[in-house]
Amino acid sequence: MAPQPSPLSASFSDSEGDHPQRQDREDLSPELIKSLKRACRNLERRMIEEEEKIMWAAVAAGKSIKATKRWRGRSPAGSESSEKRRKT
Repeated sequence: MAPQPSPLSASFSDSEGDHPQRQDREDLSPELIKSLKRACRNLERRMIEEEEKIMWAAVAAGKSIKATKRWRGRSPAGSESSEKRRKT
């Protein structure tokens, strides 16, 4: 069975909204900003696809996904419990 693209892949890069704290930069042309946004979306998409490929390979090999990839960063919700576990 071939892996299908995850619905998450599309949702990450589809948002065109700017970050709420973004300040207008007068020194960057609109074309450059568009180009940078496009490059970031492409990079993000490739990173997600690569991660999915690794996960599908692990699943196909019968390995536990948890053993394959452990998130070491902050949780998106900023969970205090995950930060406390890392500090101890």
